[in-house]
Amino acid sequence: MQFQIQNHTTKQSNFVKQHVMYGIIFKKEKMSKYIVFAALVIVSCTHRDKELSYEKAVVVKTIYTPDTRQTNVGYGMSSSGKMVMVVTPSGEDEKYIIIFHCFDHNATFSIESQSLFGILKEGDTAQIAYFNVRNKKEKVVDYVFANANKISGGLLLPHY
Repeated sequence: MQFQIQNHTTKQSNFVKQHVMYGIIFKKEKMSKYIVFAALVIVSCTHRDKELSYEKAVVVKTIYTPDTRQTNVGYGMSSSGKMVMVVTPSGEDEKYIIIFHCFDHNATFSIESQSLFGILKEGDTAQIAYFNVRNKKEKVVDYVFANANKISGGLLLPHY
């Protein structure tokens, strides 16, 4: 049994070849319009308070993950039969993560900050500075972290 591959050069087949990804045909023009529209809707529906709010929080955990970036090199064959070299980056940058538990909102959240990582340790109490993000009805829907200042250390941590 033989298979014959035909080379279609019509505009339609070239469009499909360039825009098929995982079995779905994406039209760049329509997709970019939807992305811009969604971004405008999200941005126009919320606003950030101009004044900072403050709250006490305890440092639940600090996590450091080292730099694991590396470059992988492999060889393969292109669709035209030529040998090609494939270079693929992998891994992540180092991260300094601090997990807080707020007393007022009874919420746990994390931030990534190398400068605060060296100052705050597990069990420390800190004053968190943040902005409230509100919707059109002025209801608080999110918080934007601004800064944290150490108040004291060595508190007993509640079990979460």
